[in-house]
Amino acid sequence: ICKLRFIVVAYCNCATPIMAAEGNNIRRYIYRGEEGEVIPRDGQIIVIVREDVTVILANTFRGHRNIIEVICHEDVEKIEEYVFNNCTSLKRII
Repeated sequence: ICKLRFIVVAYCNCATPIMAAEGNNIRRYIYRGEEGEVIPRDGQIIVIVREDVTVILANTFRGHRNIIEVICHEDVEKIEEYVFNNCTSLKRII
């Protein structure tokens, strides 16, 4: 049985995204929707789309076999081409 702890994830203006550890080495990554944003490829990751992002750019998560879940919000208007291509560990998109 997997037990996850409640985590507060903060935002900042820094270049490095905030990542928080969870149970079983799962981390959360805040997707900012920036051109050229580097998504970590190590460890299992749950991606949370930041509230001000309305478009998930093409190829953003392509080939990231470590992403297990993506959490969007209702204001995401467009998901461009090949965003989830070859994300073999992706189990759900909320």
